[in-house]
Amino acid sequence: MGSAILDIATSALRVTQRALDTTGHNIANVNTEGYSRQRVETATRYPHFTGAGFFGTGVETTAIKRVYDDFLATRLRNATSGFSTPSTTSPAIPHRYRPGRPCCRRRKTLPAGSSCSIPA
Repeated sequence: MGSAILDIATSALRVTQRALDTTGHNIANVNTEGYSRQRVETATRYPHFTGAGFFGTGVETTAIKRVYDDFLATRLRNATSGFSTPSTTSPAIPHRYRPGRPCCRRRKTLPAGSSCSIPA
């Protein structure tokens, strides 16, 4: 019984130390651009069943999660997703649509932003 109580106390100290480390990490990075705060999530350990009922076994750290606004992150992602444009030298773009390359059978050079009117 005495050892079990010490195990409960030890698990509590470990979880508290993890929470203090995370708090220190949050304080150290308060002025860092793009840093989002973290928090420790804890849960009780699975209890032991004895003839007299259940006996607790302590606490454990289940996760360290980032704290951020999901709504704002989604809006930012949607607002900036249209800024990326495909490269004109990408192999996914057919040869006849690449600016500065000869067009189809005419072998005429296309200006940027135009496309070939005769299929290859």
